[in-house]
Amino acid sequence: MVRISVIITAYNRKIFLLDAIRSVLNQTLDRSEYEIIVTKNFVDRDIDNFIYKNDIKNVTILNPINNNYIGEAIKACNGDVISFLDDDLFLQNKLETIKEIFNKYDNLGYFKNATYSFLNNEIPKDIPEKSKNQDMYVRHEEKKAKFNSMMTLQPDGNSSSISVRREILVNNTHLFEKIDTGIYSLLFYLALMSKYDIYISSKILTLRRHRLYNISVSLASSIDDWISRKINFLRSYIKSLTIIRKEVANESPYSEYLNFIISINRIYLAMLPYSNTRPMPLDYIYWFKLYRRNIRGLLAALITFAPTSLKRKYAMRNYLKAISNK
Repeated sequence: MVRISVIITAYNRKIFLLDAIRSVLNQTLDRSEYEIIVTKNFVDRDIDNFIYKNDIKNVTILNPINNNYIGEAIKACNGDVISFLDDDLFLQNKLETIKEIFNKYDNLGYFKNATYSFLNNEIPKDIPEKSKNQDMYVRHEEKKAKFNSMMTLQPDGNSSSISVRREILVNNTHLFEKIDTGIYSLLFYLALMSKYDIYISSKILTLRRHRLYNISVSLASSIDDWISRKINFLRSYIKSLTIIRKEVANESPYSEYLNFIISINRIYLAMLPYSNTRPMPLDYIYWFKLYRRNIRGLLAALITFAPTSLKRKYAMRNYLKAISNK
């Protein structure tokens, strides 16, 4: 019988942590059949007392190196399968469903369920059972043949909808120290390169929290600060994907797909003033393939050749658009 570990992550954000924990405590699966590990980079008396009273493991690393605090939480897990959660919420039947699915498919290594979005604390009452996407079960020997079809279903997005067999992760915890952004991509590609199968499900088991404001905008004190944050994020994301391509998914067609994603994000980075990024010819080729039917998208790449003053005006337009949703 499969036993489950749930890792709840919190990095510099306390506001929704207790809600996330309560959603995991309030499961139809008996509490004796799963464990909870909270991993975070801060100490908070109220939160820590709640964790202690509910028999939850507390993995606190005050100065983590990238995502090594998640790697340490993985080491602390005793379950066969690890489900991840951040600011989002689990539906009550999530863990019971995870247990049933992993018990049903002996060689399943990675499960991605569908999500249903909500704003701030406006938790929806009427939640559909399934999304409009199709279900897709990919056996290990089919991965390369079905990879492109699989990627249209975004199997590597939103870590709160990902469950992974612990065996896939426990010997790769060193990679979490190297990866700063895109932890969900690391989880997916580790599973992709394993001997296990992948299951992308249309069943909604996670409520995905969105905010009325853009976090990067709300944290930024000015347009220059916003630009700086965007630059840092894109550089980090490109670096993380490059590490995944080199150290994890270094086979065709996976490496080619990652090259494509890296190139697109390098163009976005080069559009920002002060990034000092020069895209390579291959980056523009990938961009053309992506936007070949979108004239505005094609023309946007010309911003990479513009002087700093024009790039700043372009960034200002995007910044004002973002704060209008704040």
